Amino acid sequence: MTEIPDYLLERSRERRAALGLSTGEGAETADTTGTTVESSAANAPAPAPVATIEPAAPAEPEPTPPYVEAADQRARMPIWATPLVLFLPIWAFFYVGTLEDPPVEATGILAQGGEIYATSCAGCHGGTGGGASGPALADGEVLLTFPNAAEHLLWVAQGTAGYGNAGEVYGDPDRPDGARTIGGTNATMPAFGGELSGEELLSVVLYERIEHGGALEEIATIANEMIETGEFEIPESFDGLEAEEINATIDAITERAVEEGLVDEIALGE
Repeated sequence: MTEIPDYLLERSRERRAALGLSTGEGAETADTTGTTVESSAANAPAPAPVATIEPAAPAEPEPTPPYVEAADQRARMPIWATPLVLFLPIWAFFYVGTLEDPPVEATGILAQGGEIYATSCAGCHGGTGGGASGPALADGEVLLTFPNAAEHLLWVAQGTAGYGNAGEVYGDPDRPDGARTIGGTNATMPAFGGELSGEELLSVVLYERIEHGGALEEIATIANEMIETGEFEIPESFDGLEAEEINATIDAITERAVEEGLVDEIALGE
């Protein structure tokens, strides 16, 4: 670094003084004044600190009621199912219209006959009367063989052994498709007169004639009413009774059935 000679500095100061320019001494004074000002500023009291405003804490949300929470979590029905739900009442209306009335449950003597048939007769004649080792009773077959209820009662009470000899006709000799004969095909009948009481035997015969033969159920209704009122007395047993005696026994029921137009003759279901 090169030093500037003093005479050059002095000349520069004189030149500057002649031109009325600052010589640099004023600068020093200014610097001193600035220093004084700075010193005063330094000695001035510090400004008061500005208060800091802290933001208020956000309020806690209210708890969700359990029923609202459960509703929010419940599965929603898909949109495609909406038309199906709207159609359900219409479908239900038409569906109910196609249903049949439920069958009337048998009561009284008819219900008793159904129970006896299931335990004592279904093994040979079939649960629905279609036949097995014994002849068929269903589809009216039993009424074709026994148009007269007294003959039907006699057959069930006495069986093959008590009814007659092998080869003899039992039931209606003019039966369509030929008469039935003792000892013929499916024509071995055990006797139930000694096993069943008079009421039990009458009930199972009425059941066979109504349920399998197609006779009117009102006949059983008449029998129930007459038994309850005492107008009809059932013998303790049909065992040993002849056809005429059995006919006379059930004559009261037959007469009532004829009066009400349920049968045209002494047949109880022809």
